[in-house]
Amino acid sequence: MAIMIVLTLVSQASLSQIGGISASKINSFNHAPIPKGFAEFEPNVTYSFSGRAWDSSGTLRDRYQSSDSVQVNGGISFRMAYTLSDHYEVGSIIAADYSSWSIKRALMTRDKLGLGVMAGFNMPYGITTINRGQMSAEQIISYGVGVIGSYQMTEDASVDINLQYQDYFATAEDLATSDIYLSVDFGQYINQQQIYIIGSFLYQHSSFQGFNQNKLTLSPGISLEMKKSYLIVINANLDVKGRGSDKTHGFNVAWTMTL
Repeated sequence: MAIMIVLTLVSQASLSQIGGISASKINSFNHAPIPKGFAEFEPNVTYSFSGRAWDSSGTLRDRYQSSDSVQVNGGISFRMAYTLSDHYEVGSIIAADYSSWSIKRALMTRDKLGLGVMAGFNMPYGITTINRGQMSAEQIISYGVGVIGSYQMTEDASVDINLQYQDYFATAEDLATSDIYLSVDFGQYINQQQIYIIGSFLYQHSSFQGFNQNKLTLSPGISLEMKKSYLIVINANLDVKGRGSDKTHGFNVAWTMTL
């Protein structure tokens, strides 16, 4: 019989990324804000499953003595974004045990190329007792900065590239000293621009005292855009390579509404 541990948590690695601002695809943000005077509201449901892990040499091994045991992470969150001007957008994510607050600015849009910058922080919350001299990883606020590149390849196809650097306001024994995230998202409209096919890669590198962790994740997905003000994004998350990190697979469903 499989041993299943169900958690309503999100991993520390995913919490430390900048979040909340609008994205045209899955892992990468596009450089441009949503139209001025509009807002976005997006409920998200995420599940991931893990029964194996890569060791420090990159060898994949079972995490549990029983090969049919698996850890399940599940969570729900709500994303909100609002445009302050033609160049600035703010956003937030509200989840069960943390909130994320971010801003992005469009720096340049020339022909098919666009550039932008982003920044944000993630704040855990809830009722807990904190030892300020020895906080645990889930009690520490993280912050991040990043750059955004967007390129419109054709009328129906585009690519977004993000590079983010993350750090923390305190240290903990099981917390990275810093994180780097590189994401590349490609999207292509089909069926008279009502269906959007997406392919996304996310590379994560975390530095610890004395060792490093890294992981490469593939996120194929589809966006159903039957109405201009409402769309549904469904994607899988599949870890394909790593070192010193869990191998997970899962899925995410997001309902994006423009208000």
